[in-house]
Amino acid sequence: MPLPPCPGTPNCVCSDDEGASHIAPLRLREEAPAAWEGLVQALTTQTGFTITSRGSHELRVMAKTPILGFIDDLIFQLRPELGEIAIRSESRTGYWDLGTNRRRLETLRRVLSAQGLIDRG
Repeated sequence: MPLPPCPGTPNCVCSDDEGASHIAPLRLREEAPAAWEGLVQALTTQTGFTITSRGSHELRVMAKTPILGFIDDLIFQLRPELGEIAIRSESRTGYWDLGTNRRRLETLRRVLSAQGLIDRG
């Protein structure tokens, strides 16, 4: 099942989108269960993330920006048949996020890559 598309505003990124809102999915280097658990661990140990829903192949996460406290919604879908985790992050309010959603996911990509769970991208 594809992730919901971004609404066409510059406050959302999604690996299932094309164009300006596209972001590369997380390409698995490890077996899917290990990479998935590594993602969960990274989200629970980093400040600002709250897992709101956890399934075997989908995570929904709320992220809070540190200074102004804006809330963003993230979705991660494990797609073992494709060797990837699809990713999406969107601001709840506002039109432009100054690149916050993209930076957040790229930072997470670097953390997981450093742990050897995913490719650098």
